[in-house]
Amino acid sequence: TDRPTDGQPAQAERLEDVEGGYRLARTDFTFLGPRTAVRFEANGFYMNYRNQLVATGQLNDVGTALRTNAPRSYRRGVELSGFVAADDKISLNTTLTLSQNRILDYQDVTYDADYKPVLAAPRTSVISYSPAVTSASTLEGQPLKNLRLALLYKTVARQYLDNSENRSRSINPYNTLDFRLRYALHPSFMKEIELGLLVNNVLNRAYSANGYTYSYLGASGQQETFNWFYPQATRNFLASVGLKF
Repeated sequence: TDRPTDGQPAQAERLEDVEGGYRLARTDFTFLGPRTAVRFEANGFYMNYRNQLVATGQLNDVGTALRTNAPRSYRRGVELSGFVAADDKISLNTTLTLSQNRILDYQDVTYDADYKPVLAAPRTSVISYSPAVTSASTLEGQPLKNLRLALLYKTVARQYLDNSENRSRSINPYNTLDFRLRYALHPSFMKEIELGLLVNNVLNRAYSANGYTYSYLGASGQQETFNWFYPQATRNFLASVGLKF
């Protein structure tokens, strides 16, 4: 993996992963119509790491993310997903992940004006680029025989740009809403022609989904922090044509 030019070679990761889940699937419910399908899944996980490679939030001189070994860290949480559909006319599919992502005995490193490392006291900290909550939902309906409409909603909680758990070096939580339209034609000379339209970021939100950071101690002893963010596109459109023979 990419490392600072003066850094030591990365050590191999070790992972102990324990997971358990429950799944329910039924197709004989009638509360939304004669053919109502319901599916629910819950999965819990605990991932115990030794020497996990985690992003520091910095980039090397060609723009590649730098990573370092965290001696002890873990990820634990639960993944939930649900699906309900009525007569193949309307359906709701949703997923939700709740997690804790921690580095144990983490020591934040900054540099003084002479580029000498300054180590902070060890503590437990959130792993960079690891939101505690993410979700995605799709509501899809078929108002006409060949027409399908869908709303796609996604949420992402706060992400830290490095492992210091400092809010001044983080990406704000965000959510997006997309709209999708599909219309199918069935000519005699081929199986199907599907016309599609995808409207991304319907609500025209301004948000960033990624970034990086750099901090150092200035000559006055004050910490200087510089954050860079990758802004995402505001409302945009994508048209498509799909052919099935």
